[in-house]
Order: sequence, then structure tokens, then C-alpha cells
Amino acid sequence: MNITFGSRAEVQRLIADNQRLVKIQELLVDNILAVQEKETLYTGNRYKDYADAIAEVALKYTGGADWGVLQVGNIIDLRAAYIIGQGIKIQADDGADAELAFAERFIEKNELDHELVQDLAREAEIEGKTLIKLFPIMLPLVVGEPTPEIDIGIRWISWTTNKYTVITNEEDYLQVEKVTWKPTKGGEVTLLPDVCVYKRFAGRLDVINETFPRVAKCLTQIENLDMALRDWRQIDKLYAAPTPHIECETKEQAKDINARMDEVNWKIGKFFAHTGTFAYAQPDASGQEAIEKEIITLMKVISGTTGVPINALGCPELTTKYGADSQGMLDMISMSTSKEREVWRACYQELLTKAMKMWNAVSKKTPLNPEAVQVEIPMVTKEQWDRITTTWLPLFNSQAITLPTLLEQVPGLDVDAEIEARAEADEEAFAKAKELAEAEGKQDEGEPNDNDQFQKR
Repeated sequence: MNITFGSRAEVQRLIADNQRLVKIQELLVDNILAVQEKETLYTGNRYKDYADAIAEVALKYTGGADWGVLQVGNIIDLRAAYIIGQGIKIQADDGADAELAFAERFIEKNELDHELVQDLAREAEIEGKTLIKLFPIMLPLVVGEPTPEIDIGIRWISWTTNKYTVITNEEDYLQVEKVTWKPTKGGEVTLLPDVCVYKRFAGRLDVINETFPRVAKCLTQIENLDMALRDWRQIDKLYAAPTPHIECETKEQAKDINARMDEVNWKIGKFFAHTGTFAYAQPDASGQEAIEKEIITLMKVISGTTGVPINALGCPELTTKYGADSQGMLDMISMSTSKEREVWRACYQELLTKAMKMWNAVSKKTPLNPEAVQVEIPMVTKEQWDRITTTWLPLFNSQAITLPTLLEQVPGLDVDAEIEARAEADEEAFAKAKELAEAEGKQDEGEPNDNDQFQKR
């Protein structure tokens, strides 16, 4: 084989070209690897860390964030209201008067029949979980009583403040062994299972401590919605105050018109003559339509994620299929909060059970039976009312069933208390009717009564 080389300059040029091609190839490989390995600047979820997400949700709810304050506040408040509904109700077995009295006192003393249940529900919507501590309260000794009365108090523990860690059994992650945290002052705090209740409202079964609430899953979309609304307002501002301009043929004409405008201090509404084309600088309408579509799309995504009807997010016109006040919209959020409602029911049931056990341990009185009381969080849906009015009520009107059977179909209703109240009302009505009949009988006999004297006066 014969290889013929050109001049020395040509050989050097070929070597240089080859080196340049090798460098280009290396740069291409590096760029491809960089694209594959490095994260893009744009992401659909800017809050991937649990601590960051919860801190941002809390900041938005309290009003300290730049974006999404209004939306996050409305979503959390509305979901909490539907989760708790009419509040917690207690039912007791027959003969469990002592247990029922303790449960009612426990609820009253800890204000669980007032705004506290709403507050706890809101906090759980922020953190995705709840931790409640129980402790005995020794009341002052009453004269004549051998032992002091004891109440059981509760305190909610904030994860945002304390960053507590829940430790479970290595073989059973549903069995909580203890909860620990380190306060700013002092040593480590530890709560054992018999003095606290821990419940999760989100997250996976085996991930005990990271519980992203629903609103935390769409924080980026909520911020984008708020910023899109701001952009929309800016466009509306440009439409409301467009910039006038005059198109001239020459630079000299433009200078002349600017000078004349300065002399007359021209304002919109004044008449003037000029040598040019007058017009207003306004944004393209297509941009406004694009932002409007973005706003509607983001609202749909947020509504689907949180279960909050889109009319509650500020677009009632998008619910023309059902109507802004349709029961269907209410059923939507009722169904989306059914899981959380059941978790809260179990939470208060466990709370009451552990409170009775704690009372039994320290009171030295007749032990209470925790299994004799049941906790409910009643929520009546449209389907339940339809079933009552179309099925059970006609059966009652035809005397096929009794009143207690009908009342038992109403969720959260104390049937015995309602029947007792109904009997008392009937007795009062009968007594008034009897009194009126006796008064009318005396009047027929010619005897004056108080009503006659009043009318004469």
C-alpha cells in the first residue's frame, strides 16, 4: 500500500481539523449527559420536601406569603367545615349513664363542642396529621368528698413548632411506640401511646411522618393561578389606560408635534390638529384570552385535587351544568372529605377511650367502660335525605313503621332524647288545650275570666 502525503501545511491542517472534530464530539457528549442528569428549571411541583411544603402552606394560610394566600385560606377553611360538619356526637349503650356523663363532661371541659374541633380540623389540613396529648387535672377537694374530682385535659401538639417524630414498631408500622421531639429549651420530650393520640390524614401507610395534605400537592398550581390573576389585572389596566401615540412620516414632524403637545398641555379629551396618524397602543386580545383559559384550567386542576367545588374558587359561571348552589356541588366536597371525617371520628373515639382509661387509673372510683360509648360525626347527604323522604317517610305515614324506626334513619340524631322531647311537648300542648277548654266552659256558664277583664280594660 502506498500512502501519499501532501505538503507539510496540508498535513498540519488535517491534524487540526481532526482535533477540532474530536473536541466537538466531546462537547456534544457532555451536553447530552448534562441534559439527562441535570434537573430542568421548570417543575410542576416546587415543594417536594415535606417540611418546606408544610411551612409554605402555613405561611399562605396565615397571610404571610406573596402568592396563593386567598386560595389556600378558602380551601382549608371550607374543607375543615365540611369534615367536622355538625360536630361530634356521643351515643351510649343502655345503662351506661356514668360513661355518657363522663363523655359529655370531657367534651364540654375541653371545648370540643365549640370551635376547637374546627381549629383542630384546620390544623390537620395544614400539616396532614394531628397529635393530641392527654393529661389528668386534679380539681380542688370538695368538703365531704374522700378524694378530689379529676378531669382529663387535652392539648394539641404542633408539628410546625415542635417537629416531632413518630416511632413505630419495626414489624408493625401501624403500632405507635412513642412520639419524641426536642424543644428549644430542655431535653427530649417523649409521649407514650397511652397519653397521646396520633392520626394521619394523608401519605402512605408505611411512611409515618411525611403526610402531605391535599392542598400541599397543588401549591405550585395555586401560585400560578394567583400570578395569572395578577397578569390578567395588568392587561385590564392596559386596556383601561391605553397609551396614545402619533405615527409621523418624518423625524421633523414628530419633533414638531411633541413640541406642540407640550405647549398646549394636551390631555385625552382635548381637540388638536396634527400631521400624523393618531392611535392607541393596546395589547393583543389573544393574550387576554390565553390567560383566561389558563386561569380556568388551573381552577379545574386545583378543584380536582382538593375536592373544593370550582364555584368556591371564584368561578360560579363554570358550574352551569349543576348551578352554583346545586346540591351536586355540595356532595362533591362532602365525598372528598369522607376519608378525613372517618379518621377524625376514629381519633375522637380513641381520645375518649384513652381519657376513660386514664381516669380509671387515677380516680380510684368505679371504673368506666370505654366500649360503652360511641363517637359519631354526622353528615347528611342529599342521597340520605332522598332515601328518608321517598322510602322511610311514606312507610311511617302508612303506619307500617314506628316513629323511632323513622328517626333512626337521620344521622346524628339522638332518638331517645328526641322522643322524650316530643312527649314533653305533647304533654305541654295537651295541658294548654285543657286549660283553654276549661276557660271556655266557664265563659259559657257566665263566669268572668281573666281574658274578659283584660278585654274590658
